[in-house]
Amino acid sequence: MTAETSRANRLGTALSFGVVAGLLIVFFQASVAALVFSGPGLEPYVAPGTGAFLLGTVILIATVSFSSSTAPIVAYVQEEPAAVLSVMTAAMIAEVAPATADQELGTIIATMAMASAFAGATCWVLGRFSLGQIVRFLPYPVGGGFLAGTGWLVFSGGISVATGGTDIGPDLLTGDLPQRWLPALVFGVALLVLLRRWTHFLVLPTMFVIAIAGFHATYVLVADGSGSAEDDGWLLGPFPSGRMWQPDTVTSIADADWGAVFGQAAGFGAIVVVAIVALLLNYSGLETAMRTDIDVDAELRHTGLGNLVNGAVGCPPGFVAFGMSSLGHRLGARTRSGIIVTAGILVAVLAFGAGSI
Repeated sequence: MTAETSRANRLGTALSFGVVAGLLIVFFQASVAALVFSGPGLEPYVAPGTGAFLLGTVILIATVSFSSSTAPIVAYVQEEPAAVLSVMTAAMIAEVAPATADQELGTIIATMAMASAFAGATCWVLGRFSLGQIVRFLPYPVGGGFLAGTGWLVFSGGISVATGGTDIGPDLLTGDLPQRWLPALVFGVALLVLLRRWTHFLVLPTMFVIAIAGFHATYVLVADGSGSAEDDGWLLGPFPSGRMWQPDTVTSIADADWGAVFGQAAGFGAIVVVAIVALLLNYSGLETAMRTDIDVDAELRHTGLGNLVNGAVGCPPGFVAFGMSSLGHRLGARTRSGIIVTAGILVAVLAFGAGSI
């Protein structure tokens, strides 16, 4: 194999990974945004929320992925802090009610901004004073309990998204709710089993394609033709036409109920702890998976900067993703070309609207 052929193969691998990662991150961010805005009365904010999640991911890629000395490092808005945000959001909206739509949206955006600012400042301070190795002193039972707790928040939040806001309990067995959450549960279990058995990078996107195509085919067969899947509440949205993120999303902070925001002080503390522990565990896992030493203190500073920028524009917090980063490493995508493609896909979705989703 010539040097030119080898370079072409590496470039092709990186670009393929970039496309797969970009599409999966778009699906993931839309789903996590739906989790945060799954409470009663929050449906109108799924669209601006999804835009904020996508913009936050672009910022994290620019500040963390491009700055990292280790490739490929993929950073985006994560589900662990988002799970805590979903609980905080529901509590705040109940506290400020009755309120105008501008007040509710402003309060939510202000909460995401404060969460990112606190998490970013903490990350930067830890990196600045070389405290990135504190994860070495975390006992396994504590780490396991942390992962189990955040996992339960994500699981229960996913059931709530599937059912339109119904919490786990006896009510899930009433009416048409079983046909909404059972397919979601089956799909989740199938993903868990298949991804443990096969690690090929095409398994996850293939499962998404099969599940989406299977859903629409089934809906066409069973629907009575009186409505649409979106009207019946089976799809995310409705999304407005045009760009996914608008500058007035940030300016809505001026209408925030700051008493309700700072009333969630315990929630902000939980988000900081969750983000720091998950971030350090992810880097520890990546060191093992990639068989290399990572300058965790430098990565913490980059992550801190990214989250501070996210806070300035009203986007939620995030950090390095273990699964996506290790996937790129296993595929041999060792350059930043794939990361550029991933960022390009996200920017295209932000620029051209939800029709691309």
